[in-house]
Formats: sequence, C-alpha cells, structure tokens
Amino acid sequence: MMKIKTALRYMLHDSSRAMIIYYGVIVAINLLSLLISRLSSNSFIFSGTDFSSLIFIFVLGIVMFSQNFLFLIQNGRSRKTLAVSSLSALAIISIVMTLLDQLIIQLFDQGSSFLIDSDFEVMVYGSIGQMDLPLNLLNSLITYLLIGITGLFLGAIYYRMTILPKILVSAGVPVFLLVILPIIDYRLSTEIFVSVLKIAGLAYLGISTWPKLDNHLIITLIRTAIVLFSALIYYISTLRTKVKA
Repeated sequence: MMKIKTALRYMLHDSSRAMIIYYGVIVAINLLSLLISRLSSNSFIFSGTDFSSLIFIFVLGIVMFSQNFLFLIQNGRSRKTLAVSSLSALAIISIVMTLLDQLIIQLFDQGSSFLIDSDFEVMVYGSIGQMDLPLNLLNSLITYLLIGITGLFLGAIYYRMTILPKILVSAGVPVFLLVILPIIDYRLSTEIFVSVLKIAGLAYLGISTWPKLDNHLIITLIRTAIVLFSALIYYISTLRTKVKA
C-alpha cells in the first residue's frame, strides 16, 4: 500500500505542474475574451470545458503511462502498483478538472457546461432536456475518466511498439474510422460508421440517439459500467506489459 501511495504522490506531483500551466492559459484566455467583449459590442466567449480539457486529459493519460512505466519498474515497483496508482491519479485529476471547469464556467458567467447545455450538445441532440447539476457533474467526471483511461491504454499500446507501428496506428486508425468506414457505408449501403458514432457518443459524451434510451440515470449507469470495464482492461494490459530490452 505504501508503494502505491508513493507512486500516486509522484504522479500527482508530476501532473499538477501541467495542470497549473493548462488552467493558467485557460483563465488567461477567458480574461482576455471577457475584456474584448467588454471593450467591443461583440460577444467573444471561450470555455475551457470544451474539447481543450478533453484533449488535455487524453494526452495526460498517454504521457502518464509512457513516462512512469519504466521509471517505476526500475525503482522496484510492480506493474500492479503502476496500474493502481495511475488509475487513482487519473480519478483524482478528473475530479479536480470537473470541479475547476465548472468553477470557470460560473466565474465567467457562461451559463453552460460541455455535457449539458453547450452549443455542441444542442447541435447533436437538443431534444433531450437538461440533467440536474449533480448528474451533470457526474457525467462530466465519467467523460474525463473514460478519455483519460483511453489515453492510458493507448500509452500502454504505444510503449510496446517501435516508431513505424506507432506512425501506422496513429495515422491508420483515424483514416480507417473517418474515411474508409464512410466509404464502405456508401458503397454497401450499411450504417457501420453511424453505429460507431452512436456508440462512441453514448460512451464518451453521454449522448443517446436511441429513442428507448432517454433516461439520464440509466445512461449514467451504463457509462459507469463502461468506465469500470475500461479500467479493468487497462489493469490487465499493464500487468502483461514487458520492459523493452
């Protein structure tokens, strides 16, 4: 247990510096946008709770594994310690980011959040009503957790690869999902790409396009189960990761 706590403190200390820089930039941009909107007749708004926060925690997850795996192994820590401490650190960071993003929203009086009443969600499925604040915060937390775990898992996969496979995967997967699948759907009159989007939207953003799945509590429970399953897959994957020669 002490080894896990030590590794956890190390990861949090390492990640906190990146978070301070990130939120410093977000606050600075919000202050600038507020100043511009006050000095001009146009409304210029920037929110740190959109894709910027999601990209940040995704990259943080990748870096968290790649930077800490070899370091912890060389210092006598087990793969179990790495898996548990990285998941714990990611959970703490996700909670902090959820609260900070909500605080930024309130401070700059933007009146919306990424998952509940943002222009993005209204565009995608504006027919579904608002959730209450606790459920909103929980779903935001789930989104950060799931994207962060995806980053951890991708970091574990990248660690096993040489440079060429990394390039092929990084370029090939987006091309397959965004180019090849739509072409297949068009040629064969299928809906594979649409189905992938629907599943990803439900898992990562809590967006349901299925008429029978419109209960926010059920959606939250489903997403919670997905997070737990993803964490288990990452845990098993980490236990089987070998140190490169």
